[in-house]
Amino acid sequence: MLAPSKVVELSEYWKEGSKEDLESARVIIYQSFLFAPGLFFLHLSLEKALKHYYVLKFNVHAPFSQNLISLVEVLNWDIDVDLSKNLSEINQFIQ
Repeated sequence: MLAPSKVVELSEYWKEGSKEDLESARVIIYQSFLFAPGLFFLHLSLEKALKHYYVLKFNVHAPFSQNLISLVEVLNWDIDVDLSKNLSEINQFIQ
């Protein structure tokens, strides 16, 4: 278990990284029209957001996994079929 101050520090790290990568994805897709690199940054943003919630929920370091579906499962979130399909598609842009 992490100290409460470390949980805050790590969760903020993941949250801020997520925001930055989401903005990068937006710029790359909408200004440069480069979809594969934009989706790569979108994946990074979602991964970091999920890790933010992981640290808050479990008070431990986030796992090394980059698989969005695996991260959602370990968080024990109920997601619908459409979101699951979307995350599976986005997963392809990290490989």
